[in-house]
This record gives sequence, C-alpha cells and structure tokens, in this order.
Amino acid sequence: MTLSSRWMLLFATLASLASTQTNETEFCTPPYGTWGNAYVVDTQDVLDEIASHCTTVNGSVVMFANYTGAFSLPNVRNITGSLEWRSVLDDPNLPEEPSPTEIDVPDLEYVGSSVYMNSLPALRNFSAPKLRTVGWSVSIDYAVDVDLRALESAEYIQYTGNVSTLRLDSLREVRQRVFICNKDACSEGVTPNTAFKLSLPSLSVAGALELDGRYSALDMPQLANISGQDFAARGFRFATSGGEVINLTFPKLSYVRGEMTVNGGIGSFAMESMRNMSTGFTLITSEPLNVTIPFEEATYIDIYGNITGLRFPNLKSWEQLRIHSGVDLDCEATTESLANTTAYPYSCWHSEDSSSSSGLSTGAKAGIGVGACVAGILVVGLVAWLSVRRRKRAERLKSESNMHLEETPPTYGEARAQDLPPDYATTVSRD
Repeated sequence: MTLSSRWMLLFATLASLASTQTNETEFCTPPYGTWGNAYVVDTQDVLDEIASHCTTVNGSVVMFANYTGAFSLPNVRNITGSLEWRSVLDDPNLPEEPSPTEIDVPDLEYVGSSVYMNSLPALRNFSAPKLRTVGWSVSIDYAVDVDLRALESAEYIQYTGNVSTLRLDSLREVRQRVFICNKDACSEGVTPNTAFKLSLPSLSVAGALELDGRYSALDMPQLANISGQDFAARGFRFATSGGEVINLTFPKLSYVRGEMTVNGGIGSFAMESMRNMSTGFTLITSEPLNVTIPFEEATYIDIYGNITGLRFPNLKSWEQLRIHSGVDLDCEATTESLANTTAYPYSCWHSEDSSSSSGLSTGAKAGIGVGACVAGILVVGLVAWLSVRRRKRAERLKSESNMHLEETPPTYGEARAQDLPPDYATTVSRD
C-alpha cells in the first residue's frame, strides 16, 4: 500500500464515521479495503473519532505499522472482527511493525475474531478489563502488565514476555491451547529476569496447556480436563527454571489427553483426582521431593531428579515405569507400594548406588516364583529323559560294535553332543 492510498483509506474511514452518527449508541461499518471491513488507525486522533461515534464496530480495528505512543479506544463495546496490527512490507517508507507503548480498550466486551498484539517490543501495558468473549485467539507479547480479568473463553490464549501482572481471573475455557511463557522470545537459552506467580483461578478446561519460564507459584484449583482437541499430543507441559521452589497442586485434574510433563524446582506435587494416565507422565525435579502418584493405570511413568520418597498406592498396570533418583532412594519401599500388581517392566535406581537395580512388584515376584517352580519340574524331567536315552544308546552301540569293528568309535564329546536335547532357558526380563 502506497502513502497516497493509505491517506485515501483514512479519509474514507473518517467519512464513514461521520455518516453513521446518531444521538444514541452507534453501529459503525468500516469501509472495505485491503484488510476487509476495517478502520485503519495510525494516530490517536483516528481512535478519538471512532470513540466519539461508535459503540459497535461491524468489522475490525487495525493498528497501522507507523503507529507510535499510547493507543486508547474508549466507548467501543463490540468489535465483530479483530483488534490487531498489520504491516506493509512492500512500502520501504514504513516500519515493519508499530511501536505502541500501551493499549487501552476500557469498555470493550466482545471481539468476534482475534486480539493480535504480537511482536511489539515497545508495548508495556495491555488493558481490556471488560472483555468477556474472544471468538478465536488472544496473542500478546512483551507487555509487562496485562489485564484481561473478565475474559471467559477463547480458542487460543498466548502470552510471551517478562510479565509482571497477568490478569485472567475469569478464564474458564480455552478450547484449543493455552501457551504462557514469561520470558521474551521464549528461548530455551534465556532465563527470565524475575519469577512470576501465575493464577488461573477459574480455568476448568483446556485443549492443551503449556507453561514455560520462571514461576514462583501456580494456582489452578478448578482445572479438571485437558481435552486434547487439535493439540492432543501436547497435553500438559510445565517447565520452570531460575531457582525458585514451586509447590504444584491440581486437586480436580482427572483427565489429560496427551503427555504430561512437569520439570523444574518442584517442592511438592499432588493431583489426587487423576487415575488413568492414558499416555505418559514425566516428572523431573531439582529439589528433594517425596511424592505419591495416584494413578491406577498409565502407559509410561518416568520419575527423575532428587526423589527422596515415592509411592504408588493405586497403580495396577503400566507399560513402562522408570525411576532414577539423584539422591538416596529406598527402592524396596517403592516396590512394596506396588502391591497387587502383575509383572510389568519396572526399574528403580539412584546415583549414589554404583550398581543399578531393578525393582519388582509383589505380583512380579510371585510370577517369577511360579516360573522357577515350572522350570524345576522341567529340569527333573529332562534328567530322567537323558538317563533313559543314554542307556538305550549304549545298548545299541554295543550290539552294533561287532558289525563295525573297522570304524573308529565316537569320542565321549561326540556322544554327549548327540545325546543332549535342545537348549532350555527361562528368562524374566526387567528393564
């Protein structure tokens, strides 16, 4: 878009606003242009015009690439399209993105599509305290303070940056994915400047939940269901770094579709409502941790780090169970907690023990005992069979010796090789 066409679009915007003015609330339809029905905003003056005439925008509000300073849009309660920014990369006279320092939409309650304020390094505050519904996604970067206290639902929620305050008090459902990372660019090689206390007090259902960064606390008392949707493989992933010890409690979480991974300085961990871990569970802690895992069934369970104590009071079946502690861990006590289970792959060891050891559940030990008994019976039968076979062969060799006096008789080793049955082996494999 050239500068002349941009000015023409702005003039059309102002003209459309003037033509829809009434004495009461206003329903404003932006002119159709490059980005559909959209008010294209490059200064606060244009926002002031929109605010003076409209309460509902039947279209989008687009922040243009050269916008700078504060962005304030009061009075508007509904935007049927998106609130977003757009760049014009083919115009060398324009920057690649706008540089607002703060965005304030104090009366906005509804956005039909998306709130997209991503990749804005100058942004420090984003405030939409009355926004209840977003039809598609909310994506915000860099802002230190974010106020979305009334937001109840969306398809996607994404925040990345060194956040200080993130208000999502009313958020109940995110049907696809929640992604929150409190460090700029969310790079694995970056440690956030400060620890962050994340509170999602109303969140009950999410398609996938991914939290990364540096956390001092995590509050999600209503979380019950990680439903999968399009992000089934992502499941629930929590990772924290930076030295703070965090206590994790998920009292209502009972279903996770996809893998669940918890990694960092975990001081305590509890999820007493979870019984069936349909895929896998991984827990890695840098802090001393005594933990009880409530699962009855699981595909795989991997527990690593400074595990001082571990119990599985309900576990009945699994495909793989691996425990590796960096401190002294009583693997025998862990084994005893696996009561009334059958023989499944299970290994338990700790770094202070030079020899790795495999733990066996009570059911596994019983299975091995039965196997040993059966093996003993087979061995006795084999000995009797060998004795009878050797006696018959000796008699046959004696009767044939007169007919083969010229032949060299077999050596003792050759005779033994002929008499031995196929090798018998019984193996109980414990990974």
